[in-house]
Amino acid sequence: MLDWVPAQLDGATPDQWLLQASLSADSPPLALSDRTLQPYRLRFDLTHVATPSEHWQWQASGALDLDALPGSRGAP
Repeated sequence: MLDWVPAQLDGATPDQWLLQASLSADSPPLALSDRTLQPYRLRFDLTHVATPSEHWQWQASGALDLDALPGSRGAP
């Protein structure tokens, strides 16, 4: 987990952008008959430093099957 925001952007050049990303898994796990899924929300915010009104945002949400990941206890 990395949580860092520049204290000052005063020295930033007009062509710089600030990317902020967040991943949250605040919902309880979803128990299915054969597996458990962990819901998540991933969000990206991209803001132009010189013109904060130039803003792009994207988010996705879904559920991750941790047992399907390589190296997990249930994966082959």
